[in-house]
Amino acid sequence: MGYGKANNQGFAIATGEYVLLLNSDALIKDVNFQTILSYMDTHPQVGVMTVKVLLPNGSIDPASHRGFPTIWRSFTYFSKLEQLFGRIPIVNSLVGGYHLTYLNLNTIHEIDSPAGAFYLTRRDILNKVKGFDTDFFMYGEDLDLSYRIKKLGYQILYYPKDYILHFKHTSGIKKNNKDIQVRTKRHFYEAMKIFYDKHYAALYPALVNRFIHSIIDLKARS
Repeated sequence: MGYGKANNQGFAIATGEYVLLLNSDALIKDVNFQTILSYMDTHPQVGVMTVKVLLPNGSIDPASHRGFPTIWRSFTYFSKLEQLFGRIPIVNSLVGGYHLTYLNLNTIHEIDSPAGAFYLTRRDILNKVKGFDTDFFMYGEDLDLSYRIKKLGYQILYYPKDYILHFKHTSGIKKNNKDIQVRTKRHFYEAMKIFYDKHYAALYPALVNRFIHSIIDLKARS
């Protein structure tokens, strides 16, 4: 069925003003929902909120603090320029856009997209954008949803006063099942193509688009 399609079924029967996406491998540790919902009530321009999403080792899950994957940002990430220079002042604003490394992780601020591990939004917004795009079977659907929500003019907010733990990949790439690992990896890179074709391909000539697809295919085989 796919992650997006299954969640859309849940959206269809949701009756509350707000909807929280919480992954099955996430554990709520310190989240004051009353405070978060009150914040959204008093800030109607905020369409999505996420908390600090920590990995078991105490570091932040980088996928929960994302910039949209433009060609340049994707290049700096996969070439490891972000990893090498993403924490250096001034330089990080140039090469740290994939995970917005130039922003202070201890302050409330806007981001492009959180991960689906903790994704709080408004039900009326989900109705406006018609939920997840089911072309994404697994991975990328949260980025796409955020992209469409931001196009409506809403802010997406990172709120680090609260946090959850994310036991990442326990049901996918790192699962002890080779077949699941292979299929998960295929969905991961296929999602990159879908997102690029949907939001960026029209900005570039066909030759560039074919090149981008070939790079993604190369990464998928590596």
